[in-house]
Amino acid sequence: MKSPRSIRQREALLGLLRSQYSQSASLPHPTRSPPRSAGLACSCSPGGTLIARCGGANAYLLSWSPAQGWESEDHIRGPARSTMGSFEGDNDSNDDQQVTVTVTCPSGQPVAASVPTDD
Repeated sequence: MKSPRSIRQREALLGLLRSQYSQSASLPHPTRSPPRSAGLACSCSPGGTLIARCGGANAYLLSWSPAQGWESEDHIRGPARSTMGSFEGDNDSNDDQQVTVTVTCPSGQPVAASVPTDD
C-alpha cells in the first residue's frame, strides 16, 4: 500500500507535467511515458519515480523520488549522453534490492530503461 506522502509526491509530479505541457489533450497513466512530443520521460519503477528531459542528444534528470521503503542511492543528473538514477531498498523486505534507471536521448527524444538487481 502506498503512503499518503508517496501518493502526494506522484500527484505533484503529474501536476508539474500538466502545467508545463498543457498543450497535450490528456496525460497518460502515471506508469507510462508522456507523449514523445512532450520531450519528457517518466519512469515509475518499484524503487521510485524518475523524470528526465532531453536537450538535443543529452539527457537531464529533472527529478527523482524513491518509493516508500526505498532510498535514492546514486544519480548522474547530466546533461550527459546517458543519465541514471539508482534506488536501493532500505527495509527488511527489500534491503538486498536495487533498481537503476537510465535515460538516453536517441533522436532527441528521451528513452528510459530500468534494471532491477540484487545486491
